[in-house]
Amino acid sequence: MQEVESKAFAKFKERSCENGLTETALAFCCGCLGWAIEIKEFPNGYHLIYRDGHPWAYDSLNSVIAEAVWWCNTNGLSFSLEYEAPDFHASVSRIIIEPEESAAWAEKDYLGYADRPTPSHALMAACVKAHKKLSEGK
Repeated sequence: MQEVESKAFAKFKERSCENGLTETALAFCCGCLGWAIEIKEFPNGYHLIYRDGHPWAYDSLNSVIAEAVWWCNTNGLSFSLEYEAPDFHASVSRIIIEPEESAAWAEKDYLGYADRPTPSHALMAACVKAHKKLSEGK
């Protein structure tokens, strides 16, 4: 297994959150949550992320929501999830993250905003974007 420490987040920080689920999960774990993690890659290209020797299900909405709620509460933020099924073959999950005291921000002012095919991916991507803005003082 390859160990990834929080400082290794730098290589993911510059990447857009338009990346795949695994890259977004790495950015979320290392950047937002500050976890030291291990990654195991399988020959078929599948990855597992381990924290404290236990796998973390980054493709599970329940697992991601639990960590995102903690991160948002710690930073005085809230998030909302929207789901759209525009046609039979495609669906979109949209996450919006904003300060708790903000009732109606314009979309361009959201701290984190992401559209992705799955809710867990959208939530992690929005958290990473919000984290980057908070780190930059915006």
